[in-house]
Amino acid sequence: MSFLPSIEGISTLEPLSMLFIVLVQIGGRYLRIELTPAQQKLINNPIFQTVILFCIILMTTKCIVKSFIIVFVMFICVNILFNENHKYNILSKKWLLSEKIITGKTYKPLKDLYIKNMLNVI
Repeated sequence: MSFLPSIEGISTLEPLSMLFIVLVQIGGRYLRIELTPAQQKLINNPIFQTVILFCIILMTTKCIVKSFIIVFVMFICVNILFNENHKYNILSKKWLLSEKIITGKTYKPLKDLYIKNMLNVI
């Protein structure tokens, strides 16, 4: 009778898998790998970064379908909903202007638009 699981059983232990994920995340930041400029350019490619993100999520979820769904939701959030340059973003224009993220002389506060529309109706 052994209190330690066999080598095959280690990968199925949920707490140990979580520990491995934490170690990968912490260790990846301090891991020094010398890359050539061409390799750095490849890694900075958005498609390559999406593949890396998918692999990280797949390693965590161990399910391809869930990984695709998570990457898709993240893509929608980052590239559309929280992108100030996209027409369907959900960020407040007032906040974007106050934080000086965007500059726009054509920006009109919602209150002014509401008053203008009400005057047109009356």
